[in-house]
Amino acid sequence: MSKEQFKKPLKFEFGKQNGHFLLCEDHDHFDYIEDVLCEHFDVEYEFCVRPDLGPNKMFFGNQANAKRIQEALEAINLHHQTEPELFNTIPY
Repeated sequence: MSKEQFKKPLKFEFGKQNGHFLLCEDHDHFDYIEDVLCEHFDVEYEFCVRPDLGPNKMFFGNQANAKRIQEALEAINLHHQTEPELFNTIPY
């Protein structure tokens, strides 16, 4: 996945059954966004769905602080629009 693909705008959605979730392009995008949310914004998800192919969903649950998550996603989107580099994350 190229750097530009990692910078696609993030969209926070709500599902009636499992609450707030974020759709990521694939495993690599999911891993990057998971690291950014945790390391830079202290936001963690409740559970995820990660099929072998296709989009991955990160669920925050019905009790999640939606405003805090939305603010983090807006900050990530702004960074990706205005900065040439991705967020720094801890390599594993």
